[in-house]
Amino acid sequence: MLAAYMDERIPEYPDVPTLKELGYNVPTTNNICVIAPKGLPEPIRKTLEEAFSNAAKSKAFQSFVENMLQLPLFKDGASTKKTIEAEYKLWSEILDELGMKAK
Repeated sequence: MLAAYMDERIPEYPDVPTLKELGYNVPTTNNICVIAPKGLPEPIRKTLEEAFSNAAKSKAFQSFVENMLQLPLFKDGASTKKTIEAEYKLWSEILDELGMKAK
């Protein structure tokens, strides 16, 4: 492995640098999100968020994610929205630099 496409080094491969450490300033997030439809009633949204939070904390899920060489991380709905908006802005800027447009 030449580099890790993550913000942090992979614990199982501590000698493998990240792209950022190698001087490549590219976004390195790998988000897997569950997104509900706009207008979902708040009690249902809260129930779903709590269920996914509990699942993400389970040993089975933690083990699965680590076996995929990922870092397990749960973000609530508000944090996920901020992450998506920031990623969209960042990739839009990269595309603009390349003379392309984000839609």
